[in-house]
Amino acid sequence: MSCKLCLQKKQLQNSHIVPEFFYKPCYDEKHRIYARIGSKLADIPPLQKGLRERLLCRDCEQKLSPYEKYNREVLYGGVEITVSQKGGRIEITGLDYNRIRVFQLSLLWRMSIATHQFWRSVGLGKHEERVRKMVLNEDPGEPHQYGVYCIAPLFDGQLLTDFILEPDFKRNHRGRFYRVVLGGYLFMFYVSAVRMPEVGEQVFVQQDGSWIVPVINAWDIEFLREEAKRIANN
Repeated sequence: MSCKLCLQKKQLQNSHIVPEFFYKPCYDEKHRIYARIGSKLADIPPLQKGLRERLLCRDCEQKLSPYEKYNREVLYGGVEITVSQKGGRIEITGLDYNRIRVFQLSLLWRMSIATHQFWRSVGLGKHEERVRKMVLNEDPGEPHQYGVYCIAPLFDGQLLTDFILEPDFKRNHRGRFYRVVLGGYLFMFYVSAVRMPEVGEQVFVQQDGSWIVPVINAWDIEFLREEAKRIANN
């Protein structure tokens, strides 16, 4: 079968849709994780590793691996960057723009091509091929091209790193926002041919290696507040 990224006929690996480091805090004492679709547990056995599908060849897996390692270290520690908190936001400088952006694009693209129902709300349509080529060519593009907001939602003052929610999307007059919670962070991928206002684009990672991550009370985010109610009711 053909690799979904390079399109060459090669043996496919059992590829993660999102990297294992996002799942790691979620495992129980027997290294199991239970997937939930909507308000119910998915009708599949407990997972020993995060959701995977046969998508990529070994060469493409290795191509993406350094990007995953770098982003893990940015989010959870291990790489030299400057982080400061000012009011309701975290300001990060010293980032490698290319490695952040290619990783973000690969996440968006993999969620779109995945077939498991957990990812059913993500569909890039006409944008999918363009994003694939950007990932294949390790092209980070401009900050506004499929820009990503990263928000740190706090529950009673804490970031819940063992918190993963299935993606959904929200549409406005400009385009779509695909939203997913991974490792406690809320990622919002903006997909549209229309640019955001300049003030909105300031929260995307910038080419100078700076990135603003808003810190918001989780209960002030409708998406998370409604999800918490659904979990409580079920």
